[in-house]
Amino acid sequence: MSILKEIYSKFPKVIQNEFDRNGVRLEAKIYNFFTEEKDDGEEKYMIYYIESTTRLFEIVYYPKSELCLYNSMTKFSIQKIKDQGGSNYEK
Repeated sequence: MSILKEIYSKFPKVIQNEFDRNGVRLEAKIYNFFTEEKDDGEEKYMIYYIESTTRLFEIVYYPKSELCLYNSMTKFSIQKIKDQGGSNYEK
Protein backbone atom coordinates (compact mmCIF):
# COMPACT_ATOMS: atom_id res chain seq x y z
CA MET A 1 0.00 0.00 0.00
CA SER A 2 1.42 3.37 -0.96
CA ILE A 3 0.82 6.86 0.35
CA LEU A 4 -0.66 9.79 -1.55
CA LYS A 5 2.65 11.65 -1.58
CA GLU A 6 4.13 8.99 -3.92
CA ILE A 7 1.37 9.55 -6.49
CA TYR A 8 1.31 13.33 -5.93
CA SER A 9 4.96 13.65 -6.95
CA LYS A 10 4.12 12.20 -10.40
CA PHE A 11 1.18 14.53 -11.09
CA PRO A 12 1.47 17.60 -13.31
CA LYS A 13 2.00 20.87 -11.39
CA VAL A 14 -1.59 22.06 -11.96
CA ILE A 15 -2.93 18.97 -10.12
CA GLN A 16 -0.38 19.38 -7.33
CA ASN A 17 -1.57 22.98 -6.93
CA GLU A 18 -5.17 21.78 -6.45
CA PHE A 19 -4.07 19.32 -3.77
CA ASP A 20 -2.08 22.07 -2.03
CA ARG A 21 -4.91 24.61 -2.30
CA ASN A 22 -7.37 22.12 -0.78
CA GLY A 23 -5.04 21.10 2.06
CA VAL A 24 -4.94 17.40 1.14
CA ARG A 25 -2.99 15.24 3.62
CA LEU A 26 -0.24 13.68 1.52
CA GLU A 27 0.59 11.04 4.15
CA ALA A 28 -2.83 9.38 3.65
CA LYS A 29 -2.70 5.73 2.62
CA ILE A 30 -3.92 4.86 -0.87
CA TYR A 31 -6.21 1.84 -1.23
CA ASN A 32 -7.07 2.20 -4.90
CA PHE A 33 -5.74 4.27 -7.79
CA PHE A 34 -6.47 4.08 -11.49
CA THR A 35 -6.68 6.33 -14.53
CA GLU A 36 -8.79 6.56 -17.66
CA GLU A 37 -7.85 8.32 -20.87
CA LYS A 38 -10.76 10.00 -22.66
CA ASP A 39 -11.33 12.24 -25.67
CA ASP A 40 -14.11 14.84 -25.82
CA GLY A 41 -13.58 15.41 -29.54
CA GLU A 42 -11.54 18.55 -28.99
CA GLU A 43 -8.93 17.40 -26.53
CA LYS A 44 -7.72 14.20 -24.91
CA TYR A 45 -7.86 14.20 -21.13
CA MET A 46 -7.10 11.98 -18.16
CA ILE A 47 -9.32 11.08 -15.24
CA TYR A 48 -7.54 10.06 -12.04
CA TYR A 49 -9.51 8.09 -9.45
CA ILE A 50 -7.97 7.84 -6.00
CA GLU A 51 -9.31 6.14 -2.88
CA SER A 52 -7.43 7.12 0.26
CA THR A 53 -7.99 6.30 3.91
CA THR A 54 -10.87 8.75 4.32
CA ARG A 55 -11.54 10.37 0.93
CA LEU A 56 -12.38 9.61 -2.67
CA PHE A 57 -10.91 11.84 -5.37
CA GLU A 58 -11.80 12.31 -9.01
CA ILE A 59 -9.46 14.59 -10.92
CA VAL A 60 -9.98 15.44 -14.58
CA TYR A 61 -6.88 16.82 -16.28
CA TYR A 62 -6.68 18.38 -19.75
CA PRO A 63 -2.94 18.48 -20.58
CA LYS A 64 -3.24 20.65 -23.70
CA SER A 65 -5.13 23.47 -21.96
CA GLU A 66 -3.65 22.78 -18.47
CA LEU A 67 -7.16 22.61 -17.01
CA CYS A 68 -7.79 20.62 -13.84
CA LEU A 69 -11.21 19.77 -12.40
CA TYR A 70 -10.86 18.57 -8.81
CA ASN A 71 -13.57 16.70 -6.92
CA SER A 72 -13.24 15.12 -3.48
CA MET A 73 -15.65 13.74 -0.91
CA THR A 74 -15.24 11.96 2.39
CA LYS A 75 -16.20 8.30 2.57
CA PHE A 76 -18.45 9.21 5.51
CA SER A 77 -20.42 11.66 3.33
CA ILE A 78 -20.79 9.13 0.54
CA GLN A 79 -22.04 6.49 2.99
CA LYS A 80 -24.48 8.99 4.52
CA ILE A 81 -25.94 9.70 1.06
CA LYS A 82 -26.26 5.96 0.38
CA ASP A 83 -27.92 5.41 3.78
CA GLN A 84 -30.48 8.11 2.99
CA GLY A 85 -31.47 6.27 -0.18
CA GLY A 86 -29.72 8.58 -2.63
CA SER A 87 -30.95 11.93 -3.79
CA ASN A 88 -34.15 13.45 -2.40
CA TYR A 89 -34.66 15.06 -5.80
CA GLU A 90 -35.56 11.68 -7.29
CA LYS A 91 -38.37 11.03 -4.80
